[in-house]
Amino acid sequence: MLFIADGETLEILYCNKAIEQYFGKTGLGMCCFEQVCGGDPDERCPVKQLRKAGSFEIFSPILNKTITGQATEVKWKGKKAFLVNCYS
Repeated sequence: MLFIADGETLEILYCNKAIEQYFGKTGLGMCCFEQVCGGDPDERCPVKQLRKAGSFEIFSPILNKTITGQATEVKWKGKKAFLVNCYS
C-alpha cells in the first residue's frame, strides 16, 4: 500500500490501487490515520511521530493486523508531504 499524505493535515493526496483493495475505498481527502486505523491521529500515528522520515510499525484495527512501513518526506505540488509505503 502506498500513499502520499499532506505534511501538515495528514490528508491523503494520492494512493495506489492497493489502498482501495485493502480498505474498500481510496481514502482520498481523509486523514491517513483515519483510513488505516479508524480514528483521529493520536500518539500512535507514525507519520505524526516521525515528521521527517523513517520506519514504523502500527496495529490496524480495521485490518486486524500489524502494519510495517516507511515514511519519506517529499514535496508534492510544492508542499511538504510524506510518501508512505505500508506492508504487513
